[in-house]
Amino acid sequence: MNIISDKEILEVRTSQVFRFSVYFIDTSCIISMAVTVLAIFQLHSKQVFNPSTTRLLITDLVFINIHNLSYIFLQNWSLFRSFFYQTANDIMFKSEECWPHHVTNEFTKVVTVFNQFALIINRISVTIDSKRFSHANYGFLLAILSLIASTVFTAQQHFLGPIHGMRTTSCFRESDVVLDLKTEHIIPYLAICLTSIVCSLLLIIYVKKTQKTKTYDIESEYTKKEAVVSSISVAILGIIQLVLFCFYDTFLTIFAKLTAENPNVHDTNIIGWFYTSPLNAIISPTAVFLYISWIKKNRQMHIRKMTKVNKSENGCHFQQLSVMWNK
Repeated sequence: MNIISDKEILEVRTSQVFRFSVYFIDTSCIISMAVTVLAIFQLHSKQVFNPSTTRLLITDLVFINIHNLSYIFLQNWSLFRSFFYQTANDIMFKSEECWPHHVTNEFTKVVTVFNQFALIINRISVTIDSKRFSHANYGFLLAILSLIASTVFTAQQHFLGPIHGMRTTSCFRESDVVLDLKTEHIIPYLAICLTSIVCSLLLIIYVKKTQKTKTYDIESEYTKKEAVVSSISVAILGIIQLVLFCFYDTFLTIFAKLTAENPNVHDTNIIGWFYTSPLNAIISPTAVFLYISWIKKNRQMHIRKMTKVNKSENGCHFQQLSVMWNK
């Protein structure tokens, strides 16, 4: 472990690179909260998705913002100390005081990842049997299961408790000294994210294939089209979120290995700019807005198309009957 001088610690926390990064995430938080409230209102009022999917999407947006608020709290706590404390000893955090906040931050992040699993399961279930698995209670059950799974996963990652005697300049990571950056907690996130992305892509391929089978019942055809469009929308939204999570975790893992032999304490401020939670908190609800608009347009287009095709097919059918009867 490297010994970091008090002068270097003060430089890291009082750096304008660090302070401007906190100002940036504070501003982005205001935007993300406003967009999220509007997105949740749209999900409630427009009824674009079925009740079970809607409930899971709202849970997803809520926990993305809770995680973002947890991260912003930790960074602002560090910013506060950088302004009002004058010594490195006062600016530094004890592992014991950081641990509950760090675990809370990790838990809320894990919830958003496991919630993507729940959404994938939901869309597969709805595609198989839309009437049985579209109820709000099914979405509520999946949300509860994702919370339980997240609790177990987080407990397994942090059951050893705080690292006694360790002091860091931020409560965000257990060790923010680049040389001591631990990646064993990052690998499981990458595995979960990549698995979810693969499942989402397979779901898109599956629903695209089911789209090719046709029926002559307008209501059945409409229900099937609705399920296909909704499944693709939710899968793409999940992929966007998971890619954002994967980007930071992948970047952090690679960065830790590249700088292991020649670390620089100022690198921790650079890493902070690449944390994608604030960006995710804006992009996810914005994507919901875009997909609601897209689904509504597709719904109207498919209804017109199916009605037109159905009338044409019925016309041909009756014309053939007329020819047969007149023979």
